[in-house]
Amino acid sequence: MAILFSTNHLSFARLNFHASYGFGFLAYLLSSQNTEGALIPASFTGKVTEFRIIVIAIIMTFVTAYSALVIGDNSTIARSCTICSVITMVLGLSALFYVFPPYLFRILDSACIEAVIQCNYVV
Repeated sequence: MAILFSTNHLSFARLNFHASYGFGFLAYLLSSQNTEGALIPASFTGKVTEFRIIVIAIIMTFVTAYSALVIGDNSTIARSCTICSVITMVLGLSALFYVFPPYLFRILDSACIEAVIQCNYVV
């Protein structure tokens, strides 16, 4: 958190701005279907609330990072916007990882997972 109070807090805002724009564009490209009167991507079928949480987190990350970049100086408001954008990005990613936990383990090597299981860690 101390890094966000340095003069490079705008680099975090710039990173969150581009990441939220990318995530928003990817969410737009997903094939969607009509669920409960709203267009929800097919991979989020039955998880409408989680999808809305992720979308709200993406929007909040985009808006707060954009605000920090527009203010552009080293003021307390710009730093607060940067901190808010980091917090909402973490919220959005944690909601995404809550919805799709099996995909996380496909990324890891099977030998790494076996080593974790042998060490009696809960996976």
